[in-house]
Amino acid sequence: MLAKIADDSARTWAAELGTYLAVWVLAVALLAVTAPTPATAAWRSAVAMAAMCVGYYGWAMGVLDFSWTNLALAWMAIAVTAVPIAAALVRWARDRAGVLPVAITLAMVVMTASDGIFRQLWLVMAGAIPNMSGLHLPQVAADLAVIITLCLLPRAASTRRWSLALAPLAVLAAPNLIDVLISFS
Repeated sequence: MLAKIADDSARTWAAELGTYLAVWVLAVALLAVTAPTPATAAWRSAVAMAAMCVGYYGWAMGVLDFSWTNLALAWMAIAVTAVPIAAALVRWARDRAGVLPVAITLAMVVMTASDGIFRQLWLVMAGAIPNMSGLHLPQVAADLAVIITLCLLPRAASTRRWSLALAPLAVLAAPNLIDVLISFS
């Protein structure tokens, strides 16, 4: 319910935190790395995200009088399929070094950066968007904090180093990767 309240907030920064994925990616990652096993990470994250979906859309429909939307069903399906898979992978990668744990960490970075906020920041810095119009600085800060945190979660020092080193490339590629994935649907 707090997510929907934030999403509908008149305060732009709160609305963005409730809307964009960064906070939710971080929540899943934190649930995952603190779980004793990948299976526990999977069910904890699925339950947490399903509860968030019920609260979010329940508040929207019950209190704010929004009508039913297929997004509720889509997010619930994601909560019980993709989220537990991602959580189990993050938990598995927590204690390992190598290419696969780095790739899993960077996949979480891509999910965080898929909102395109860094592309927008780049366009502002390059002068393509004048006067920082429409740039959401609080979301830039939130995404950056989440990305750095995600890269520091693995216990293997080499995984952390490689994740931090490659995160900028993942951030740059994220909107394009998401566009490619969407084109297949």
